[in-house]
Amino acid sequence: MKAAGCLATVAGILFSGKEALAQDSAAFGKIDSTLNLYLAALDGEPPEIQKENIDFIIDECEGDTATARHVALKIYDHFKSSPVMGAEAMAIYLTDTRFSTGEIKMRSDTELAGAELFAAFNRNSLIGMKAPQAAFTTAGNGTVLIPEDCKGTLSILYFYDTGCPVCLMESFRLKSEAENGMLGGVRARLIAVYTGQDELAWESYISEYLPESTDSLEVTNVWDPGYSSDFPRLYGVLSTPKMFLIGKDGTILGRNLDTEALKTLISRITSPPQITPGEMRLLVDVALGTYGKKDCKNVMALVDTFREQLGDASGMERAAFLEALYYDLRYRDTYPYKCGAAYLAKEEILSGTGQWNSSTINDAKVFTRLYDMTPLGEIVPDIPLPDMKGTLYSIDSPLTVIYAYSESCRRCEEEMPVARRLEKKYGDRVRFVYIDCDKYDVERFMLEYYDLSLLPAIYLLGEDKTLYAKYLDTEDLENLLGQILREPSL
Repeated sequence: MKAAGCLATVAGILFSGKEALAQDSAAFGKIDSTLNLYLAALDGEPPEIQKENIDFIIDECEGDTATARHVALKIYDHFKSSPVMGAEAMAIYLTDTRFSTGEIKMRSDTELAGAELFAAFNRNSLIGMKAPQAAFTTAGNGTVLIPEDCKGTLSILYFYDTGCPVCLMESFRLKSEAENGMLGGVRARLIAVYTGQDELAWESYISEYLPESTDSLEVTNVWDPGYSSDFPRLYGVLSTPKMFLIGKDGTILGRNLDTEALKTLISRITSPPQITPGEMRLLVDVALGTYGKKDCKNVMALVDTFREQLGDASGMERAAFLEALYYDLRYRDTYPYKCGAAYLAKEEILSGTGQWNSSTINDAKVFTRLYDMTPLGEIVPDIPLPDMKGTLYSIDSPLTVIYAYSESCRRCEEEMPVARRLEKKYGDRVRFVYIDCDKYDVERFMLEYYDLSLLPAIYLLGEDKTLYAKYLDTEDLENLLGQILREPSL
């Protein structure tokens, strides 16, 4: 746990210096800096962990009332004023378990009354709780029930008043963001609750300042002029504006939100889990290893396995994972992976279904066009070879290797010595054609037929210039030549 180190330090200070601290209030400063570190480390931990640590540190002061009181008040102030969403739950916990019970005294009776009022108006609507039951009346005299009518969709519960300047600003932000697609395609419901009693002012406010329903946002305007639902206490509406985010199951996911925080929270909740390129590469390597041979057929089978396993995932989760898989396969060097990327692109990304990123769709279109230009088993077109004073078709050899490279390509530089060694090894049985893409007119003679997006581009051709293999590295080339010519690779 993050706070453990600080916790041990604070506990040690309290345990060793309790009597001195009790006698000299100035000495409390000795623990405050360490306590601040401890509390900062505790921010963001689950509530049960926070409660456990709070109780532990206060209980370490057993027998020393002054120190326990100082520490408890310090912790209370931290959580009561914390900008961290949901932190107020710990202030309420301290009020209920330490201050209201009389175990520890607050600074005054007035402060205690304020703490108890704060607890009473907030304990029912903390993060993680089911939204309190409340019934509101719509502008058309219908009824909206919370949380029943929130089930199945994200719901934004927005309390406001027509005479509240801050509400006016927040309402304007909500309206502006709603009109500009703040939900990013996520479906949600906005339940806007007017907390006043002036119906004419309410109707005017709705038409002028609040958003209207869109394709992704359903807006419902409600009120409860007689407060029969007890919403001020249940939802802590001592002042306005007050905004909550309620999950599809009726659980409170966020409270005391503004529009910007609401957008961030919705994005975080609805965004699919991210997988890094390194994680995807490792996953593919490990999973493909269970299929045996690394070939096109098995990479396609792996793609299908992932597709099947994503059957219960949301559209966004499915797209995010498969996009990561596509880019991993697409930018690997060799044919089996390229084959899998093309298969995935055609079956999923370019299928016309799914929530795909537009840049991924465009990339898939370009890649599949490159991949399909010269299919395996077809005769490649003839091209001139000025350095050899002929054309590709004029080469008389059982096998031909086209090695397209660039002087500025580091990988080309690393692979070239192996290509030269293989050329020397196989002699007249394999003819190597080296094409310097910096000097050769590739745009005129090659780009319509060969994918040169990743160099070196190595192609293996048969005697009649049928394409045997593409997207090779020199290791794959050596293995292929050894198999075809029945000679073991070195």
